[in-house]
Amino acid sequence: MPKGKEQSHKRAEPTVQKPITNWFANSSSREAAATSSSEPTLAGIFGIDPEVLRDKFDLEPCWRYDPNQRENLAFLSPTVLLADLKIRDGGPKDKGPKEILSRVARDVLDPKQTKHYERYFFFQVPELPSTHMGYGLTSENKKHKMAITVEEAKLWSGYLDLAKRKTSGEVLHESGTSEEPMEVIYPTPKDTQAFEFEKGDAEELIDPKKSGLKRPVKGSYLIFFSILLMFYQKKLCGREDSRSEGTQIGPNKISDFLIFWILPYLLNFTQRKVNDITSHHKRISEEKGERGFKFPIIQKSAMEIIETAFHFSKTPLQISGLIRRKFKEYYGKACDKKFNLPQTEKGTPILLVPRSYQVTDMPLELEDLGSRWRDIGDVTLMDHFIEKFVKSEEIQRDFFASFEHVEKRFGVDYGIILPDQETFSEVIEQVESDFPSTFEQVQEQGQDLLSPRLGLVKHSERNRSVCFSYFPGYDQEHTDFYASQQPSTSASGRPQMKKGNPEKDELEKLADDIDPRVWKKVARKLKIDDPKITAIDKENEEFSEKKYKMLQEWKQKNGRAASWEKLYQALVDAHLRELAEKHCCEEMN
Repeated sequence: MPKGKEQSHKRAEPTVQKPITNWFANSSSREAAATSSSEPTLAGIFGIDPEVLRDKFDLEPCWRYDPNQRENLAFLSPTVLLADLKIRDGGPKDKGPKEILSRVARDVLDPKQTKHYERYFFFQVPELPSTHMGYGLTSENKKHKMAITVEEAKLWSGYLDLAKRKTSGEVLHESGTSEEPMEVIYPTPKDTQAFEFEKGDAEELIDPKKSGLKRPVKGSYLIFFSILLMFYQKKLCGREDSRSEGTQIGPNKISDFLIFWILPYLLNFTQRKVNDITSHHKRISEEKGERGFKFPIIQKSAMEIIETAFHFSKTPLQISGLIRRKFKEYYGKACDKKFNLPQTEKGTPILLVPRSYQVTDMPLELEDLGSRWRDIGDVTLMDHFIEKFVKSEEIQRDFFASFEHVEKRFGVDYGIILPDQETFSEVIEQVESDFPSTFEQVQEQGQDLLSPRLGLVKHSERNRSVCFSYFPGYDQEHTDFYASQQPSTSASGRPQMKKGNPEKDELEKLADDIDPRVWKKVARKLKIDDPKITAIDKENEEFSEKKYKMLQEWKQKNGRAASWEKLYQALVDAHLRELAEKHCCEEMN
């Protein structure tokens, strides 16, 4: 689980850390206490067991809905820009939150849709203090005001519009330059050869001329990338111990922006959960022959909630006018549809969000994505990164394509971090040997090019997802390291390294001597990637063939560079020095 970002839920109630073996044993008393607590947690409001609410209904049971609570306890994760399956119903037909947010991005960047000064209005949304999502009315950043100021809106817009980012005082890319216009071919959603980030209709995709990129990109992906850039800028400024831009945008403001523009979907999700929980109570009451539990419900439409926010925040007419017009353009009749929502003791509606979409911090960093960081280099200024990014179609394709794998890295119950890649490989190999098909490999990406494994641990009551990863190290392919590992020369009575490259019959002899239990370790030391190792393993039944095909793959992949010296070093790194000297060194006379 790279950098521990997969999940960052933070429960409101103080907890005492317990050994994992005691978790299940002590769960009943803990859940009973949470349910009977007088504090307005979601479990208490719904009158339902916390574990049931968490596992069956995918809701976080312990968020408090206390009007006196002063801090936000939950935010809507930006990953909803990439994966919105759980909340897709509630808006226009065949459209989900990602498509709506893509339209927002398109309208921000398209001068035909929006006047230049109006582009900032899309970000200047009002807070929704009347709708609780794990925070109270008196929360510090829920004081009936604009969620994002004009300065913050301009900052965010600058990261979205890469065409206007500057370096060395010059505009990188702007319409009207002498650069030849590029013909853009938009892939259709059914185009199997296209990447996911560039498939969609005209309302979703951003024209490269508008974004400053080399390829058409979904607007939702571009918004997600702009968020990563803002937080990357903060990190770069911290690294140099310099003062960052005076205006910054935190996770809570990003959450407010996302909640606002996809509000109908969240209201529909909330109503579905209300109906499901009502049915659950009805079934329980019928089984026990008792009166069922009822929780208070209030009816509200998205437009009613938004108009209330406009009123209390004193939103300027220009901003409220544009937002109201765009909202109706995006959602049509869904704006005025009323939903049944749970309410607090104060009569304010509660907004529900799937547990996997709730975080308390940014769940991902820019450095966790992409596999071409060597091409980018060790940048210390944001403009340097963006300059390399906007000029390279390969880097852009690599980063945006990596977004497709982000969803697999979230919603993990437990993370196990091993000390190094060798230990990681040994553990994974052993588990895969004992329990086939347990793990799903996540594509290598990020500055450290980690390739974690996601596994499913089955339990009689509830399955648990577990992520295995390791602390990254560095390649040690340095001349002095090789020298220290070389066998002694004949002058000291030890054999010399063979010259040239191993032949077919020599690889066959070596394969026969490799212990079947360690052939995968040898393959990894030879820098054969895991997908290829898996393919070799599946395509060959006999271990003798697995081992030989592995060595053959290494030779074919490296050509003349597949030297005895490299093979020797790989065997030594796999703790097979005796085997290395037997096969890779000249025999003594």
